[in-house]
Amino acid sequence: MGSYASYNAVSGEFSKYYYQTVAALNDLNVKIVTLAPNEKQNKPIEIAHSANSKYAVINNEKQLTQINVFDENKKKILQIDLNHVHVKLKEHVHIFGKNDKYHPPKDQYRPLNEEEENMVKRIREIVKGL
Repeated sequence: MGSYASYNAVSGEFSKYYYQTVAALNDLNVKIVTLAPNEKQNKPIEIAHSANSKYAVINNEKQLTQINVFDENKKKILQIDLNHVHVKLKEHVHIFGKNDKYHPPKDQYRPLNEEEENMVKRIREIVKGL
């Protein structure tokens, strides 16, 4: 279904493919991706292949760990983390500012809103069937 390379901002080149698409929710514009064969560690998805897209990352244990949300310019605007605690919130959203390329400010986070919670629930249902 497709694969994703990591982008090197210094060289301007794409590295080898780290992810492969395993499912999609077209109505939400979400692609569910997992590590490519022989990959052991998640790499951040920093650049989108299409505008207004979302990439849901599952780990080798088929657990949803993160959802990356991109805008019309293919720039990351939100990162929904689902598998680690950040200031007492296990599930939380990091907000990327206009000039934040790879790491959002540490104080720019919030709990998931209702729309995001519903999206996570739908994606988890799909992941269970993979």
